[in-house]
Amino acid sequence: MVQNTNQSYYSIYDPETGEVMCSGLCSPADSVANQLDGWPDHYVYSEAVDGETHYMVAGAPEPRPTLAGAFSFTIAADAQEEVTVPLPVGTTITFRGETDVTADDLFAFTTDIPGRYVFDFAPPFPYIPRTITIEATYAV
Repeated sequence: MVQNTNQSYYSIYDPETGEVMCSGLCSPADSVANQLDGWPDHYVYSEAVDGETHYMVAGAPEPRPTLAGAFSFTIAADAQEEVTVPLPVGTTITFRGETDVTADDLFAFTTDIPGRYVFDFAPPFPYIPRTITIEATYAV
């Protein structure tokens, strides 16, 4: 396949946070700078960057950090066994449609009711959001 050399990939990003706002293919190649229309105070990078997995640091793409730890846990529903997950302060946690923002750097969960518990974590940028599942089984 022959690529048209009159086209260029680009990404638009916020120079303060490094957040990639969009990326695409521009034709003609010398029109890449025009893509900034509507994006005041943003920069153009000369390659397509996936903003879901990367952000810009000092003008170059870097992988976005992820939260440490496992994505799923199994605990006894005995109100004793606990799951803890370190989180950046300011992480938004959503559970069954209810949302809260952490004021500290640790999520802790215990229950005495068996079941599946699913939590969505949206940490401050540049961290990548993630979901964890906790299976609470009958205590023996």
